[in-house]
Amino acid sequence: MKWIFWCWLSLVLVQLNDCQCFGCHEEERLALLKLKTSFYPDKSYAPPSWEDDDSDCCAWENVVCDKETKQVSKLFLNSSWDPLEVYEDVNLDATLFLPFKDLTSLNLSSNMFSGLADNDGFERLSKLNKLRFLDLSGGYFNDSILAHVGAISSLTTLYLASNLMTGATHFQELAALSNLEELDLSENLLESFMEIQGLKKLSKLKVLNLNSNKLNMSTLLSLGNLHSLKRLYINHNSLEGSITIDGLNSLRNLEVLDVSSSNICSNFLQVLEYMISLKGLSLRDNSLNATLDLLGLCKLRDLEELDISHNSFKGTIPSCVETLTSLRVLDISRNRFSGNISSSFISNLISLEFLSLSHNVFQSLAPFSSIANHSKLEVFELIGDNNGLMVEIDDHNWVPRFQLKIFRLSGCSVDEGSMFKFLSYQYDLRVIDLSDNNLEGDFPTWLMENNTRMVELHLKNNSFKGQFPLPCRPSTFISVVDISNNQLQGHIPSNISVYLPNLKFLNLSTNSFKGSIPSSFGDMKICSFWTCQTMNSWETYLIAWSLAAFFCML
Repeated sequence: MKWIFWCWLSLVLVQLNDCQCFGCHEEERLALLKLKTSFYPDKSYAPPSWEDDDSDCCAWENVVCDKETKQVSKLFLNSSWDPLEVYEDVNLDATLFLPFKDLTSLNLSSNMFSGLADNDGFERLSKLNKLRFLDLSGGYFNDSILAHVGAISSLTTLYLASNLMTGATHFQELAALSNLEELDLSENLLESFMEIQGLKKLSKLKVLNLNSNKLNMSTLLSLGNLHSLKRLYINHNSLEGSITIDGLNSLRNLEVLDVSSSNICSNFLQVLEYMISLKGLSLRDNSLNATLDLLGLCKLRDLEELDISHNSFKGTIPSCVETLTSLRVLDISRNRFSGNISSSFISNLISLEFLSLSHNVFQSLAPFSSIANHSKLEVFELIGDNNGLMVEIDDHNWVPRFQLKIFRLSGCSVDEGSMFKFLSYQYDLRVIDLSDNNLEGDFPTWLMENNTRMVELHLKNNSFKGQFPLPCRPSTFISVVDISNNQLQGHIPSNISVYLPNLKFLNLSTNSFKGSIPSSFGDMKICSFWTCQTMNSWETYLIAWSLAAFFCML
């Protein structure tokens, strides 16, 4: 029986030695060291842990190994040298990656290559049949890169954003990428697709990013061959001209469509109502003004995100919008919507997480009790432009089910100038802006005390009175405080640097503070700008201005 035990032990030792279970494979360790020598034109940017010693290369920076086989599975070599330095003749030698036979992910983004090494390296990368993810964004590659990456048929994700591809692109060169699910060609100079037959063969493509190119409406229509497409980003292009339902009929499976800043016309909205699978839609910044055409969007009952901001829609918000009860994100800011923001409009959209109504010409806002049951709400923004928007104060106490992270309500006329009681139940606010609201009463120090992770506090142009008390405990997250143009008085707290140690911007101007500038200002880590105008004397103002200039230079 002993010989059986020794045979078993020998086999185990052989397997342990073969799989290098206690560290990375020697062949790959040497390949990484060669990569360090050949890939980095500036050796100071090479990962410091890549040293020829007894360390485990699976623990090196920018390297991920498979937990079981200890073979390199992911390499992150993005941003590998100084972006401000010009390197000559830095060609990408893809053969350097051939030793990594189990490589699944390779990130080479944000490296300014001069081109490709003349050794058919990319074509030989097809031997890495486990490679799924390749990122060549920001690599200064031209159109010829398509033919090279088109040989790596195992790819499921390919990023070619921010390169120098121009003119008419031949997608035939990508036809072999039959497993491709995500393709990013954004921020190039593409004008059209000369050959769309290659697109038809990308039958598994689910995500296509074409934003920030020079593509036109005919390009959008040619994408109808991509029947599996779920997300399409074609924003920041030139999609002028009319379109019919037949043009987008093949894209009915789309779940996300972004055509923001693309010069689309109102006719486009009439077609969108047939794309009933849409969950996310951005029409931002297109100079659209036909409010009636928004009625078609109300048929998109599965819509979860809708952005129609930065357009010219007028009149009241279509009442049917309140039937889109799946909405999580709604941004209608920077239009010309008018009328009253009704209780029913807000209260029915109980799935909302983000709501922006800013920079319109509304006359009034329903009481905030309308959103009492919005348990998912994290961001609420309503910034008025001229204090013409009336905001009602609730005449009864209610406890909100939400915890806001950002609350901006400024440029409004608040009923009775009272603070909003529901804010006393908030404990996770990061940004709060109640500027220009004619609010009255004592300074609400409790906002800082209750919300210990607050970053910005904006209370300017109100009528808060009394002193400027600090929170009872140091608020290490706060970097911006603007309480200018109120009626605060007394001395600036001498220990302000202790309780607000990380301030970058402090504005106390146009109040009635008295006394000298606290010497503790010199203890602040960063004070990029602050001002204390309208104090008791011109000399004090000069001191404040000099100190501000001094701290800005630190």
